[in-house]
Amino acid sequence: MSLVFKPALIFAVIILIIVFALFYSPLFKAQKIDISQNQDCLKAQDVFDALKNSKNLFFISKGKLENTLKSQYSCIGNIEVGKKFPSKLEIKITVKEPVVKIEGTNFMLTDDGQVTEGISQKDNPIIFLPPEVKVVLGQKISDPTAIFAIQTTSKLLKSDFLPVNVRIVGNDEVVIYNQQGQLAIFSSKKDKEVQVDSLQQVISKAKIESAKIAKIDLRFDKPVISYRQ
Repeated sequence: MSLVFKPALIFAVIILIIVFALFYSPLFKAQKIDISQNQDCLKAQDVFDALKNSKNLFFISKGKLENTLKSQYSCIGNIEVGKKFPSKLEIKITVKEPVVKIEGTNFMLTDDGQVTEGISQKDNPIIFLPPEVKVVLGQKISDPTAIFAIQTTSKLLKSDFLPVNVRIVGNDEVVIYNQQGQLAIFSSKKDKEVQVDSLQQVISKAKIESAKIAKIDLRFDKPVISYRQ
């Protein structure tokens, strides 16, 4: 019995040593963090702070860490955490790009209405917000028509109607001017994708004659087009 018992005991001790080495050894403690994007949005120390006391790679939940960082840092659009043993975390992030700049300020707005400051490297369209829309750095605006205006502008940036100025008129109307001084009128009560598609069709069909267009009103079932005199 003792001869059988001793190998079993030795085996159990070896297993315990291996488990201890894997889960508690400093060898597997996160010591280096590589971040794929520019570190204006997220720094390595921010990740260490989010990990708190759970720095062992075996104990780190990738999904939980991703959710924590995304909730704490509003500049993150998408995030993917990877482990590279024995002691490195690799983090890939996609930063939310601002869509419009708020007139008269250094503040910008992302597609979901997040207020940021001075992180864009390009000329963004200028949005003129109504005075009742509260703008606080790091928070989201809540006005539904303003959100509609931002998201419509975001879609237009990928179209032939490149927006320059965005104005909110009344409770549900948005007027967007392009580089040629033409304007398009949208209704926040209608689907923005349908309206943007209709606008693109008008521009595409007009071709050379599109330069003569002054205004395209998309609030109705069919676009209403006005021409320059």
